[in-house]
Amino acid sequence: MNNFVIRVPSIVSLSSLIVVDLSEINLTNVFPNDSQDLTLNFPILREYETNNCTSFNIKGVTFEVPLLEVLLIKPSTSLDISYDALTIIKFCSSRLTKFSYRDHIPDTILFNSDLSTTHIASATIDPHKFEKEDTPFLS
Repeated sequence: MNNFVIRVPSIVSLSSLIVVDLSEINLTNVFPNDSQDLTLNFPILREYETNNCTSFNIKGVTFEVPLLEVLLIKPSTSLDISYDALTIIKFCSSRLTKFSYRDHIPDTILFNSDLSTTHIASATIDPHKFEKEDTPFLS
């Protein structure tokens, strides 16, 4: 499915989901006037991967994924985005072993975990730079 829009409520809980692999998905809030924060509770999720995914009308996404081991975020191809539309993405996990972030869009990614128990064996961070004149904090 290319550029498929998924509308979700503010809180989503999928207790049997083990792997998420999304490609070209546009995530948006079911009720645009409601809270612009989204909480995704996936208690047994082990692997989360996105490729060319975006979000609209969502300021913050919290992933409650205590068993998450692999997190891969691949490029978004759309560079037509305003900076007030960026999303803060928070992952609550202490088992992460592989992390890869390669994206054009400078969303903020946070980790809420006990870093003394997190053993990231592989990490790749490759943010592409914007070439816009009106973005002084990026070069």
